[in-house]
Amino acid sequence: MNYYGDSIVIQPQQGQGKSNIMFSSSISIGDAIKAASQLKSELKIAQLDLEIGSSKNTTSEEQILHTAANILRRDIHSLDLNNDYYPTPSECSLPLSIQSMPPNLTKFISCIGKLWADGGLRDLMVDSGVYAGCTVDQMLLGKQFNRSVRGLTLVYEALRSLWFASFFKWCEENDGIDAIPKDVWVMLSKCQAKFSDESESYKDVLNELTILYTTHVLPLT
Repeated sequence: MNYYGDSIVIQPQQGQGKSNIMFSSSISIGDAIKAASQLKSELKIAQLDLEIGSSKNTTSEEQILHTAANILRRDIHSLDLNNDYYPTPSECSLPLSIQSMPPNLTKFISCIGKLWADGGLRDLMVDSGVYAGCTVDQMLLGKQFNRSVRGLTLVYEALRSLWFASFFKWCEENDGIDAIPKDVWVMLSKCQAKFSDESESYKDVLNELTILYTTHVLPLT
């Protein structure tokens, strides 16, 4: 294949010693390069699928994940993905995000119900007397959005309260309060104050609390 100006000349072989020349003035160099890049990407993705699929029968799930991660690290920079895989600026707009947020949360709540409804979550919400059984069934399917969000928030707060109550009880029974430095309690208060903050400062405080907990609290257990 050769090119002259903005056109392509293709010379296909048809048998030994035979060749025909076909001139195409409707195909630009850019179109040919784009088509070749897309074909190369599709072949690369098919190759990745084949590599991952061939490892399923001989390795464990953890090894499969490790193998997939290695393949992605190795080939991610050589992939030329089509723009169809990425959202346009209009699809990333704030009004559209606001419109899509409730459906996404509904699906997320439905996934929570699938995973933990039979693991005690449904019984916890019903036996507490806050919601009726049929209401909880609808909530865990994501059909009653406002009640679902509020109910799961209450469950989270109740479990966190029990967790902290058990922690303080353990400290009293094992004389752990005096052994825990004041910095841990200060950082715990900061973490609580920034709980609803999604900025980087909350992550920094959480990391500091994790370090203090690992250093001073875990050795006491």
